[in-house]
Amino acid sequence: MSSDKPRPLAGVSVLDLARFIAGPLCAQVLGDLGADVIKVERPSGEDSREALPLIKGESLYTLAFNRNKRGVTLNLRKPEAKPILARLIEWADIVVENFRPGVMDAMGCGYETLRQSKPAIIMASVSGFGQDGPLAQRALFDPIAQGLSGLMYMTGHEGDPPLMAGSFIADYSAALYAVIGTLSALRLRDATGQGQHIDVALVDSAFSLLISNVPLYDLLGQTLPRSGNRDRFGAPANSFRCRDGYVYLDGSSDSLFPRLAEAIGKPELATDPRYAKNEARSERVEELERYILEWLGNMTREQCVAALDRAGVPCGPILTVGEAMESEQLRYRNQICEVDHPVLGRVRISGVPVTGSGMTCEVRLPAPTIGQHNEEVYAQLCGLTRTEIASLREKGVL
Repeated sequence: MSSDKPRPLAGVSVLDLARFIAGPLCAQVLGDLGADVIKVERPSGEDSREALPLIKGESLYTLAFNRNKRGVTLNLRKPEAKPILARLIEWADIVVENFRPGVMDAMGCGYETLRQSKPAIIMASVSGFGQDGPLAQRALFDPIAQGLSGLMYMTGHEGDPPLMAGSFIADYSAALYAVIGTLSALRLRDATGQGQHIDVALVDSAFSLLISNVPLYDLLGQTLPRSGNRDRFGAPANSFRCRDGYVYLDGSSDSLFPRLAEAIGKPELATDPRYAKNEARSERVEELERYILEWLGNMTREQCVAALDRAGVPCGPILTVGEAMESEQLRYRNQICEVDHPVLGRVRISGVPVTGSGMTCEVRLPAPTIGQHNEEVYAQLCGLTRTEIASLREKGVL
């Protein structure tokens, strides 16, 4: 839904040289905030365009990480591409890249090189291990980062093998940290006129999500066992099966548990010394969960949620993706929006989860097809004629 409120990054130019997830998602969020983003990929398209499923030849994977961008093609291995890339960098306030460390330097457009002629340039580099360190040159994907950070070891059920999270949270958190770093660099640039090189690693980002588990191990030498959907620090908090699916409820704090006990018809549990305090409840979590299951009986998710909501106990149904897409709350919050894709037609995608009282952050453009904006961008920014663009395309440059 379009708004007449200003976009916070209007007037900011972003050159997206990234591939796959973390880098493109960083650039996409900057686009959501109003920046003008140009995505550069090789003439055949980046690797993620082959990721399944494909619909009419278009990857839904690419669709998800490249909205609010104009798309051009450029073969960076061709010498004729160098002056074109230089012009695009000259246009950009921010360059986003996720090549292995050193690749941008080898291409002649590393940060130290660029800042000599453009001190205000900001480069956001997202990589597996960061720009330096003993593992910096190793290849890495999200599940490996989850494993190396300790995050995967924590995930799953006790006695079962470690599990990766249900989404690429190392990639996603790295993208968001890169956005935070970039916005911080913009703020500093406003004050000093100098750009920054933002260095974000997937492993660092995944490790940051351990939060309290780091001092827990350092001070107590404890690594908490995998606990499935149970809360690691309080009880009862878990997912429970209803007649028509699952709900998740949390009555783990000492203030919430009396409400839960009352709601399930066991008010005496709240004053029973075996359950009155969180530490005691955590030791008897299986007993408490049996009481909850007995109370649930043949309830539906809606009945369970309604009863606990009346009692002031946090609870919600565990929805399928399809059910979530029909959520009244998400739709009201504009988190389900539609775009007109040039190949796929009308497509529903997730919205922008950032709102502001006096600004707008919105989906303006669907993900571009391969080279969709070549003529527009190269004519406007590089001064190329249609004949020159056609010639470069024949030579495999575009």
